[in-house]
Amino acid sequence: MEQTLTTFINEFTAALAKSAPILIKKLIFLAILWVTYRPVQGFIMKAFNKFLSLKKLDELLIHFLQSFLNILIIIFYALNVIQILGIEMTSILALLGSIGIGIGLALKGSLSDLAGGMQILASRYFTKGDYIISCSVEGTVQRITFLYTVLHTVDNKFVVVPNGKLSGEVIVNAGANAERRVDCVFSVSYDTSIDQVKE
Repeated sequence: MEQTLTTFINEFTAALAKSAPILIKKLIFLAILWVTYRPVQGFIMKAFNKFLSLKKLDELLIHFLQSFLNILIIIFYALNVIQILGIEMTSILALLGSIGIGIGLALKGSLSDLAGGMQILASRYFTKGDYIISCSVEGTVQRITFLYTVLHTVDNKFVVVPNGKLSGEVIVNAGANAERRVDCVFSVSYDTSIDQVKE
């Protein structure tokens, strides 16, 4: 029994001594990643925010881009950690790909609306407060989200239009300019004077 225990301890010690340099190296790299994550993230986000401040983008789109960049930074560091730990990347990427395909198929309509919302926010076809006509409805834009746009109609109704449909239709922005012409057609009798018509 003692001989077996001694043999196990010797083998474990030898294996540990053999793998110690590699283990220490991995721990050093992990420590470097841990220490540099916040400073690197802060530097990149600060530079990105400075770049966005020069662009006239919708606030919702700015928040989305900031979140998206932050996710990319996290993914970059996570992949480095996985690589340092020696985990097989092929199986993980295959699993993530399968999950992505499944989510994409399940959220096909929502992804279309998301793409439409990003297109609307980036191109600034219209903004909050504009009066638009599209998709057989018209009204004042109350709110623009990534998935839908809310219109307030003249008969005091709120209409929710999916951005995927809205971005693929013709959009008439009647509120783009400060002034616009309104054509009114009405009938008057032949004996009505011009002054009365003007009144």
